[in-house]
Amino acid sequence: LYYSPSTSAGLAVMAAGRYRLDKSNRSIPASNFSVYATASLTGFYRVGVQGCNIFRNDNQRILYNAEFFSLPTSFWGVGYDSAMRNDAIKYLSSRCIVEGKFLQRVIGGLYVGAGVDFNSHFGKFGGKYSSQTALEERIGGERVEYSAAGLSLYVEFDSRDAISNAERGVYVALQVKSRPKGLNNIGRSLWSGSLVVDYYQRLWKDAVLAFDVQGEYNSAGTPWVYNASIGGLQTMR
Repeated sequence: LYYSPSTSAGLAVMAAGRYRLDKSNRSIPASNFSVYATASLTGFYRVGVQGCNIFRNDNQRILYNAEFFSLPTSFWGVGYDSAMRNDAIKYLSSRCIVEGKFLQRVIGGLYVGAGVDFNSHFGKFGGKYSSQTALEERIGGERVEYSAAGLSLYVEFDSRDAISNAERGVYVALQVKSRPKGLNNIGRSLWSGSLVVDYYQRLWKDAVLAFDVQGEYNSAGTPWVYNASIGGLQTMR
């Protein structure tokens, strides 16, 4: 059970596990997975599965994530000026995300790899939600339903002692993603780049100092639903 000011009271359930394909090498991180579901009184719900499969001697990794969520929320508009000028309207935001990536170790903690993903965003209007016209006025004529598949290249450095609950180490990830015109309903090809830098240091038995720095750049013409955002469902805030 939980309570959040934005989603009210709710219930969350999760099953998580760790396992090793390479039982002879205990010096490498364990593989992990989690299956989760949550729902609240406001109508918010989220279901998904994610994990990381680590092969022999940690020479290859496969990471995957699939989730669907629906979130009743308030929306002011795109950009600072819209937020200052407009009153909030009710909006139901729903998104389906499926992504996977393969990493090959080059040397030490350095990996390179490639990935694919599918991201579909759609809203709901009518009834207790604001009209579509009211929303479109706040997003500069853009649509509220977009779907796109992406192809990504990765360069990562990982010296963490564990992937899901690190207590020491460094993680740096550089991603370049392309969303080709033929694989989306946006009408143009897009690309983006992101950088993540994490640092973990155990201070004493029950305390870990952690730093998380993230940056994201999106090409011109990127729809508002794919722009960078602060926080989110998985990012520390």
